[in-house]
Amino acid sequence: MKIINRCFSIFFVLILLISPQINAQQQYTGYSSDNFNGYLSSYLNPASIANSVNKFSFTGSFVYLRSNNYLGQNSSNLSLLFGNEQERYRDHRSPGYNMNNFSADIVGAYFEINHENSIGYSLRLRQFGNVDGLPNELTKAKDNNFNNTKPLNSPIDFTAMNFVQFVYSEHRFHYARVMHNSTPHFLKAGIAVKLINGIDATYLYADEGSFEFTDPNGSSANFNGTTFRYGRAEKDNSFSSRRLGFGLDFGAEYEYRPNPEKYKYDMDGKTGIERYDQKKYLFKLGASITDIGRVRFSKDTSSYDFINNGSPIDVNDISSLGVGQAGGFSFLKNFDGLASAGTKSPDNEEKFNMNLPTLFNLYGDYYIGKNFYASWTSSIPLKRKRDPHKAHFKAVHTLTPRYEISKVTLMTPITFQRNAQINFGLAGRLELKEGISFFMGGNNISGFLGKRSKYTRNLFGGIICSVPYKIPDDTDKDKVSDAIDKCMYDPGPFSLMGCPDTDNDGIPDIEDHCIFTPGTREHHGCPDTDKDGIIDLNDQCPEEPGLPIHYGCPDRDKDGIIDAADRCPDEPGIELNNGCPFEMPKCCTDDDGDGFPNDLDACPDVPGSVYNNGCPIDSTNLEKIELKEIKKEKDPNHTEEKVEEIKEIQKPADKDETVGTMRTEPYKPSDEVERLSIYFNTDDATVKEEYDKEIRKLAKKYKEGYRFVVIGHTDSQGSETYNLILSKKRAEVVGRKLTVNEIDDSQIEIYYFGEWKPMKSEDNKEYMQFNRRVEIIVEKKKN
Repeated sequence: MKIINRCFSIFFVLILLISPQINAQQQYTGYSSDNFNGYLSSYLNPASIANSVNKFSFTGSFVYLRSNNYLGQNSSNLSLLFGNEQERYRDHRSPGYNMNNFSADIVGAYFEINHENSIGYSLRLRQFGNVDGLPNELTKAKDNNFNNTKPLNSPIDFTAMNFVQFVYSEHRFHYARVMHNSTPHFLKAGIAVKLINGIDATYLYADEGSFEFTDPNGSSANFNGTTFRYGRAEKDNSFSSRRLGFGLDFGAEYEYRPNPEKYKYDMDGKTGIERYDQKKYLFKLGASITDIGRVRFSKDTSSYDFINNGSPIDVNDISSLGVGQAGGFSFLKNFDGLASAGTKSPDNEEKFNMNLPTLFNLYGDYYIGKNFYASWTSSIPLKRKRDPHKAHFKAVHTLTPRYEISKVTLMTPITFQRNAQINFGLAGRLELKEGISFFMGGNNISGFLGKRSKYTRNLFGGIICSVPYKIPDDTDKDKVSDAIDKCMYDPGPFSLMGCPDTDNDGIPDIEDHCIFTPGTREHHGCPDTDKDGIIDLNDQCPEEPGLPIHYGCPDRDKDGIIDAADRCPDEPGIELNNGCPFEMPKCCTDDDGDGFPNDLDACPDVPGSVYNNGCPIDSTNLEKIELKEIKKEKDPNHTEEKVEEIKEIQKPADKDETVGTMRTEPYKPSDEVERLSIYFNTDDATVKEEYDKEIRKLAKKYKEGYRFVVIGHTDSQGSETYNLILSKKRAEVVGRKLTVNEIDDSQIEIYYFGEWKPMKSEDNKEYMQFNRRVEIIVEKKKN
């Protein structure tokens, strides 16, 4: 109980510290293979808690995962090696996705009823966010922060574009048992039933359709005519309207155990006892299906199926996961604005189901030797492509070499993911005190350091408090456990409670007064050769029976003087006369001649001993006489434990602010030293960040002795008058950028030509973007 109480205290402090940043995935990637990870492996397979290394285990943890398959620009390793780095896009055979999930495992615990049956319980808070079905053009634009978006005003088809967010808590009740145990084959199975408490949910789904980017420098798109299915859990009274659901996990695990004798021991008189503190397999294989189930929600009245009527939609908002609040309390993002801007569909359900993230898991683990293992785990989502109500993971395959003992685990998981990434991770567990371990890790070390962090980030950690199975302590290695060993530092047989018996007389040395000479229990292990009841150790005459009062020596005439000192051994006498009789004085009579006068002799007619008032000493009265007792001496000797950049689309200026000299007549170049072209979005005069940097460099390079000719242009969309004004505005904005960078007004000349000077023919609409430009021409200043 002391360990358990300490674990609870440490864990809840840990939860308070980390709870604001908790995020997770279904598996603790790679770490689920650790045989000492407590309850965590049951999330992968509920069978794992049966016949485990712990009698009881309590776990609290958190996990973070973010993953996507955007079309990132990467350089090949070979090009980096030979110094010819080239950018390339990674196309995908399947549509793009974005995933962001978390899990806070408040408590996970199991208890082994016996070695065949186990029960468990866990309480978890889980959140899932998924975006699927993104076409390559969209993921490429998103990866590039929607700069210079292509294609523009060209339909991009898609199918099953889906946005899902789902938050819920679950109570998981768990049972596992051993199904077969016959060397070398071992099989166990488990099942977990879940009570799901739905907290919040949102989905936005379009079965098929197309959209067009409307802005080359933004995420605005037109989904005109596309039908969206949209639902959001009722939020105005979210705590009372939340719904309950049920879930299910089940799985089985097979182990091949070829050397059972290696994992058995003898103790306390029993032989062939099975060890439970170690895993016994050469390899194991497992399969499971997790998170089968759903939760039914009431749909908020402000969410409904709708048809987009051409109103611009921010595709970055649809493809990005996060927390949003609009129109009331909500954990998740809502799209009420999109729905209200569209046409409400006549088919609209009042309730909707949100399905759990079902996974099919396969795994194997192989014992290499000397505490080294290698495992493989594959988790495959079970999801129909056109399911708008399904939170899910993406397929993950993990190879994990590891070093594992009861106190330490170190592992380096290598993950193969759906986004074409191969990531190298690091994870470990350390027992700080007996029964208390901390663990931490992630499946992508470079995810927090390198450029690829935008594709995969993972982190998990927690605390494990366990009561592990142990072989009983046996300090002297005599196969008698210290708990019952009366001589824990001296080996001895179980029949003598672990104490030695040097003379093999059946009496342990701790009780034997004569440990080198066999004896009887009556005499505390000491011999009595003459059988007179006096051990040889105290017997002055060990070969001849005698009385204790005479130190074991005989007294034939019973006069109280042993024969060895009695000069008259056959004739009673007195001690003062060396055992011989003598004549009594005239004043006194001594009829029996034992040295006691008749008036003092208790036995005047029978010779006796002075030590018995003149009466004889023999076996009939020995107990009535006080004798010296043998004292017993024993030596007990016992000895005892954690940007969207808000674009401001600039319209033509209302007032005629001027910089430098404005002209509409043709410009005649003279002494040109450098030229810079700046391109704009449709109907826009905003200088993009990349061009702002180029202007800054140009101004710094040619600060004095040069003049800057700035020429504005537009494409042919709109009226000639409007385009002339827009070209003026674009040139003016660029001119101001130069003045901000310390170029004097007198050095700047501004021209604007509207649509009259195109760079390329606009027969092809894709070429229009080249005509929406401002040119800066740097010339040497004439004296």
